[in-house]
Amino acid sequence: MSFSTWERTARGAPRFPALPAGRSGGARGGALTLLTTVSAALVACLPALGAALYVARSTVDVPYYDQWRFVPLLQKLADGTLGWSDLTAQHDGHRVILARLVTLASARFAGWNNLVEVWAGFACLAATAGLLLRCHWRTAPPDRPPAWRLLSALPFLSALFSLRQWENLLAPWAATAYAGVLLVLAALWLESRERPRTAAAMATAVVASLTFTNCLLVWPLAMALPFLERWWPRDRAAAPRIWRSLAVWTAGLAIFCAAYFRGYQLASQQLSGRTSYLMRFLVALGTPLSYTPGVIAGGALPFDPAAAVPTAALLGLAVLLSIGLSILAMRRTGSGDVPLLVAFAGFGVGSVLLLALGRSNLGVGQALSSRYTTWATVAVVAALFLLRAAAASRRWLRPLHAAAAIGVLATNLVAFRVEFPIGAYRGAGLARWAEVVRHYRTATDAELANPHYSPEAIREWSRILERLRLSAFRHAGPETADR
Repeated sequence: MSFSTWERTARGAPRFPALPAGRSGGARGGALTLLTTVSAALVACLPALGAALYVARSTVDVPYYDQWRFVPLLQKLADGTLGWSDLTAQHDGHRVILARLVTLASARFAGWNNLVEVWAGFACLAATAGLLLRCHWRTAPPDRPPAWRLLSALPFLSALFSLRQWENLLAPWAATAYAGVLLVLAALWLESRERPRTAAAMATAVVASLTFTNCLLVWPLAMALPFLERWWPRDRAAAPRIWRSLAVWTAGLAIFCAAYFRGYQLASQQLSGRTSYLMRFLVALGTPLSYTPGVIAGGALPFDPAAAVPTAALLGLAVLLSIGLSILAMRRTGSGDVPLLVAFAGFGVGSVLLLALGRSNLGVGQALSSRYTTWATVAVVAALFLLRAAAASRRWLRPLHAAAAIGVLATNLVAFRVEFPIGAYRGAGLARWAEVVRHYRTATDAELANPHYSPEAIREWSRILERLRLSAFRHAGPETADR
């Protein structure tokens, strides 16, 4: 008999463990907990399921807008004349090498079925949600049940899958935008781990930089991570690793920039413009939170830009202040994931700032466009995470975090209610456009009108797609393809 057993016996405790009381009640409690958790998981999946249903009913296999520019690339692939310079050629201010590779792979293996690229982009968006959900789960209070953790993720999940970014959800180029967000987040996560995976992080940063120019921000943000880790929590012993990491990332950035900016041409319109950079920046930053139906629907519903622009600017200022206030409140406290969240917020804010500079010639109203909300949503989601982390140690921030979470969830519910019914009309419009492209020989110039290219260019590129039997001509008969 051990000493502990003897001591319990001497005090009158039972020699053998008693049978658990209410075994059937405990089983019912476990089943109820499981049912609650499963129900909460289903509710947390609603934003993703709603966005997936919207994409499934609205997207059509036909090129449009900037995607037409890839048709000459496909012709070179078919003719065997594709070269490295074709992949690295500048697209406006970007090196969209990843987008070109995805397009070539889609043409080779799927007949340039644009739905493949659309769903690839959606998969990247879902993977980003998965990484953020992991961070959310890790930083949640340990005494909270799984159902609470899942339901408390609804605000940022509703923002990530918001239908106000309908243009990116339906466009094949979404694979590039959403891949850029995912790769930047993955690179920062790899570098922010307790044992940084610097080689993997740098490789991911290289791929991210081949999406859009704003994803080049991953390099300075990754270099700043070790310095941020000295604040949350402060670690003076990490100084040697800080300078070693800084040296490695600086060398990698120098090598990459030497290759990336070789022959780079800065468009003159990117540095010109009469409107205020600051106003354009705040409007773009606040657009993901705008509750104006016309802004959500991208002009499909009437709205007054004179009223929508100031409202969006004020919402953008609120996002900016929320991020700054959270960082100041956590300067001496916070969990180990705070540096990652701060860097992610820097990526969102920096992307919108670059957008405001690069689109300066288009006016403030252009900042309300749905295609730019994906980058601003990064800042909104990061603000929610930072407010939550700050509220854990600063009680006076808890009402602000609760109000922000409820506000984000409410405005994205409004976005779903406004945009989801319109999705059917967008799908019908794309289907009509696909028919016009298939009948390009007899279509009028008015029917082939495109915001970016002339009817003559659309006819020429449609002829190439017909000959190669790609995209809208994938199922064309031999007699159609040989005409």
